[in-house]
Amino acid sequence: MDNWKPDKQINAYQKIQNAFQYLWQNEYYVIRQLIFKAFLVISMGPTMLAIAYAASAIPDIKARVQLFIIYIIILLIYILIFKNYYESLIFTIEKYIATIRINVMDNVRQAELMSFEKIGSEKIYSALTIDIMTLSEVSHSIAMGIISIFLLTDLMLYLSYLSWQAFLFCLFALFFVSFFYINNQLQLRKNALTVREYEKKMFKRIYDLLYGYKELRLHDPKNDDFYINGLKKNMTRLQDLKLLSGQKFTNNFSIASGLQMFLIVGVVLFLPILGLKSHETLFTIVAVVLFLPIGFLIDQAPRLTLASISLQRLFDLENELLQLNKESKKQVIISEPFKLHELKYTDITYCYHDSNEAGFKVGPISISVKAGETLFITGGNGSGKSTLLKLITGLYPCSSGRVELNHKEIDIGCYRSLFSAIFFDYHLFDRFYGSNKIDPQRVKELIQMMQLENKVTFEDNRFSSLHLSTGQRKRLALIMSIVADKPVSIFDEWAAHQDPEFRNMFYETILPQLKNQGKAIIVVSHDENFFCHADKLIRLDFGQLKNE
Repeated sequence: MDNWKPDKQINAYQKIQNAFQYLWQNEYYVIRQLIFKAFLVISMGPTMLAIAYAASAIPDIKARVQLFIIYIIILLIYILIFKNYYESLIFTIEKYIATIRINVMDNVRQAELMSFEKIGSEKIYSALTIDIMTLSEVSHSIAMGIISIFLLTDLMLYLSYLSWQAFLFCLFALFFVSFFYINNQLQLRKNALTVREYEKKMFKRIYDLLYGYKELRLHDPKNDDFYINGLKKNMTRLQDLKLLSGQKFTNNFSIASGLQMFLIVGVVLFLPILGLKSHETLFTIVAVVLFLPIGFLIDQAPRLTLASISLQRLFDLENELLQLNKESKKQVIISEPFKLHELKYTDITYCYHDSNEAGFKVGPISISVKAGETLFITGGNGSGKSTLLKLITGLYPCSSGRVELNHKEIDIGCYRSLFSAIFFDYHLFDRFYGSNKIDPQRVKELIQMMQLENKVTFEDNRFSSLHLSTGQRKRLALIMSIVADKPVSIFDEWAAHQDPEFRNMFYETILPQLKNQGKAIIVVSHDENFFCHADKLIRLDFGQLKNE
């Protein structure tokens, strides 16, 4: 699928065109088969009708029985071909959708942290869930839509055979109505894009309601204001937009129904005036008009519109990721014989640009940490501690300065595997991804040490549950950090949510054990009572190093 990935300036519509071009070029054999199968499915219909028509004109019962047997055989062939066509098309569509999802997720996982933060996890999550689900739901619509297009073409050709006047009349009516329908569909698409944006805002408000519940219940005026100007206002606007979309959908259905009735009445009233005298032919034309799949195509069009919007949003996200400094640094694998002596940062800086923290600068800062050494970092909120940790671990690139590992200058962005980190906003996985040499007995011992044996078990390289309190989750994260056995361990306010027992254990037992193992330890902490366990202590204030 990389063949159709565009350069950084290409827009979403071009990417959709490239997607179809990719399918045609790389799945040509499959698409050719699908088109052929769809044609066979449609051709079977006229064949069976011809047999039925021939049987009605044959008086001989024996001949009718023979035709009936042939009809049954063709019907069975039709069912098998249709089943095979439908399954093949669904498989092709789902395979392509899965490829899109994998591509987007691959781009997300390789993106720079700055790019990830700029796009926002909500937009990424929405694209990978809602938009992908919307695409998956149109498989049936596409399959039946292709059949309907073939059927419409066949019936129109048959109509031209019966009466060129009826054919031109229906063709003119279809083109005339299509103008209004397409215009209405474009407005519907534009409105649907606005609906998606308000749905995203609504999800944010629901998130605030669920995770800010305690704060809202503490202050009734705040609770009421959030409900009126946050929830209700957005919900009302979303309701209005969806009602407008419903109106547009209704207009489309009305157009379809009106067109079908207009064609039937028009054929009955005007064709005799134009010279059609045969009642039998007139009835056949009416039957053909009744079988025109106009209503079905109109019914499926809104779903395809929403799917195209979802496809565009996925391509927009991929395009945005490609434009925002895609991660290209090859990670250095830390092998078993490696031994850390010293990790040194000299005059490192970082400046925020194009963000809410524009103008904020961290550094220049010079620090070092050796194997078997503990470095404490402290400072007030907004002092730059989190940014410094991202610089230390290579998640943010240094704007200036140099980094040395064992007295050799390196690009720290290529050495992220040196670190095991529990950030303040950490995420807890249920298993040890990327680690094949896990000692289950060691994990179970640590679980008992952290007093989690009644909450969690470790089996098949995964933890049985993550439904724990905040303090318990941090203890489980500490277990994973210890088992990871990396040269450098980073703890960002780990003890903040622990009771005195585990806070003391962390500073007086865990850290000394890691230190004795030769780990370099970096701890962000406000616990002044435990600063005595630090070999080095630095204090940050507005991004600057105050004292060491």
